[in-house]
Amino acid sequence: MASYNRVVLMGNLTRDVELRYTPSGTAVTDISLAVNERVKRNDQWSDEVHFFDVTLWGRTAEIAGEYLSKGSPVLIEGRLKHDRWEQDGQKRSKIKIVGEAFSDGWKPENAQKNMEQILTANDNKVDLVFSENDGMAGGVIAALEAQGPAIPIGGQDGDHAALNRVARGSQLVSVWKNSRDLGKAAGEIAVAWANGTALDAIDVAGKFSGGAK
Repeated sequence: MASYNRVVLMGNLTRDVELRYTPSGTAVTDISLAVNERVKRNDQWSDEVHFFDVTLWGRTAEIAGEYLSKGSPVLIEGRLKHDRWEQDGQKRSKIKIVGEAFSDGWKPENAQKNMEQILTANDNKVDLVFSENDGMAGGVIAALEAQGPAIPIGGQDGDHAALNRVARGSQLVSVWKNSRDLGKAAGEIAVAWANGTALDAIDVAGKFSGGAK
């Protein structure tokens, strides 16, 4: 039986890129990718975050070090690797992702170009794509429609183009956050803060941590 091992993820970096080099001079970095998934439990929708460890090598690692930082949106294509080792007499193992290509920023054209390269390199054998943004999802779908495979893809933002794709069935889901509710909460926070209320005493306020957006 033939084997196949490819994975495509879209998410945000949870920390800055820390580049290091092997004794032979090869660049390498370990990054962590946060990917949101919209789930429904007991008739309530909520965001569930999944964290994936990704190792980048060579020029890919160096480019990531130059252009990416904590919170950066990125599309990663690579393969799964099963590491095994012993620690304190106990056998341990971990599955990690070895990244071989990535697309930074929210730009649909970057996502489309990268997805085209991924499909070509893997004979269109991609099972699904997770996207943090409807724009990037649109770029990925454009590449998929041009090259044939019909696979599930999710997005976020609820823009008109994405909702049309959901209705047509080319995009699985798009998560929308009510901007009116967000704006109302921001106004209440601003008024309370201007009146001298400490930020941590405002129920709907929270300090920005610089984490994944």
